[in-house]
Amino acid sequence: GLYDLLVAGKAADKCLQQTKTTSSSGLTGKSLAFITQIKKLCNHPSLIYDKAASGEEGFSAALSLFPPGFNSKSFNPELSGKMQVLDHLLAMVRTSSNDKVVLVSNYTQTLDLFEQLSRLRKYKYVRLDGTMTIKKRSKIV
Repeated sequence: GLYDLLVAGKAADKCLQQTKTTSSSGLTGKSLAFITQIKKLCNHPSLIYDKAASGEEGFSAALSLFPPGFNSKSFNPELSGKMQVLDHLLAMVRTSSNDKVVLVSNYTQTLDLFEQLSRLRKYKYVRLDGTMTIKKRSKIV
């Protein structure tokens, strides 16, 4: 799949070679960027689709692994194991209680996916992120 392609690809090899030869910490900007792309893929493949579509180094063969007619603007939780589990958990909470759920991410793009899932399932939600003023955030909380 996509994960195997990225991890076994030339971009991963380059990052590993650079890591071995550069800094004492072992991490370079390029290797950190590659790790970020792997984390994005683990959240949902739509987060790396633009890189695959543009043929960016390490992603050129990835485009063929997306489902036919894939649209990065149309959210499909079934394409991500994490999103499938989240979707199931939220459905269970909704049907068995009146509890509220807090979803946290360090990535705005992942918050966007949470928001799309909430809209898709018609869940009420409030988004708190860095774009909101502290005063407004405090009022909501």
